Amino acid sequence: MGGQLPIVVTEPHRALARTSNNAMQGIGILPEGIGTNPVVYHMALQTAWHTNTPDVDSMLVQYIGARYGIVQPQLLAAWRIMLKSVYGEFAIKGEGTFESVFCARPSLRVTSVSTWGPKQMQYQPADLYRALGLFLKAAPTLKDSETYQYDLVDLARQALANYARTAYARVVQAYEQRNAQQLQQATQHFERLIMLQDSLLLTNRHFLLGNWLKQATQYANNEADRQLCLRNAQTLITYWGPDEPTTKVHDYANKEWAGMLSTYYLERWQTFFRALNATVNTGDMPSIDFFEIEKRWANTPQPINIIPRAMLCRWPNVCCKPSFRPISTPVWTWKPDLTTCFHE
Repeated sequence: MGGQLPIVVTEPHRALARTSNNAMQGIGILPEGIGTNPVVYHMALQTAWHTNTPDVDSMLVQYIGARYGIVQPQLLAAWRIMLKSVYGEFAIKGEGTFESVFCARPSLRVTSVSTWGPKQMQYQPADLYRALGLFLKAAPTLKDSETYQYDLVDLARQALANYARTAYARVVQAYEQRNAQQLQQATQHFERLIMLQDSLLLTNRHFLLGNWLKQATQYANNEADRQLCLRNAQTLITYWGPDEPTTKVHDYANKEWAGMLSTYYLERWQTFFRALNATVNTGDMPSIDFFEIEKRWANTPQPINIIPRAMLCRWPNVCCKPSFRPISTPVWTWKPDLTTCFHE
């Protein structure tokens, strides 16, 4: 999730006010990635219909009403938290969204996922934990709304991805302190989080790897072309290209999708964790050929699942328990068994 809505809404009007000789005739968007953050695209295009600079909060209220059919108080409160955090104005203006550590090529120094991705989070993770709690309070009214279901899963996904940064830091700390027992616990916990994320995303059709793969097959007229299209589609979302182990664009188009987390990303992290556990007493970390793992996955036909497993109906009260402590990092306990969180 991400997008600096105050900038998106107000900057076109500031630019127009400073334009001479009618040089500015309109605005548009040139998205390099789509299928995420619908609020950003809505705001970017909606602001053009305002004669004067619109109020971002007022636009947000209108957006909520249009998206869900009702402006529910807790939902509005959740969105206002997001407006000041993940969708707020950042100190560093030119960066994209903060990426999920699950999708990163493993190392002891993970910052971004893609080479040019942001190196630091520009909002407090606790803000999204609070927003998620408020968002769920609207479930009795909006649980049958497809847009609400999508936004709920996306927010829970981002909250868990943010928490995973803390879990990853514990892995690094245990290894650097040569604590074998804590390392084993930390790596197992991180692996469970990956599978928890995969299970969460399986609840919504918009977060399935199979959608991407099915679209790729629609370009093919025969079986040979079908296999080529699938291989190209899987390459794009893994090492992207070129077909070279030293490529710097691996994970350039990383996707946090069900079906990728439980296979591609899990295998990379498990390979890394086995190496950590084997060398924790010496610190003599071996070189791992991640490109071989990435290319093998890209060249192996993956299941094309386009049907969600279940519908998410309850989340924080059953699956995770937020605990906020003064002057400390919020601590979440995530329950790995999601069966009680789904409604078949």
